[in-house]
Amino acid sequence: NYTNINTNSNINKNIWMKRFDIVRLYLLNGFEVIVCDSDAFWIKSPIDDIKSLYRNQSDIVVSRASWPKCYSEIWGATACLGFIYIKPTNFSIELINELSYRMFNQYNDKTKIREIH
Repeated sequence: NYTNINTNSNINKNIWMKRFDIVRLYLLNGFEVIVCDSDAFWIKSPIDDIKSLYRNQSDIVVSRASWPKCYSEIWGATACLGFIYIKPTNFSIELINELSYRMFNQYNDKTKIREIH
């Protein structure tokens, strides 16, 4: 039996905030980080493909999205944090800090990541 989960609860907000605290900790200690949705599965590690495709020129690689439409119409796409690869750079750490700050009152990363330009 499916039970509807209150996505505005403090527990869910705390989980999302803790997620970025952990990512920040790894980045600050020099580790590359991959965060993905729990329903994703891998046949092999995507790191070699990411490094090959982006030739180490990108600090962050995310899956593409098209929501919300107002942003995708301007930028051509939006970021979906269902899959994100992050290198331990100053830019990446600052982005995570900014995202965490914006999420403090609303935990939804899907909205907040798209507000940062």
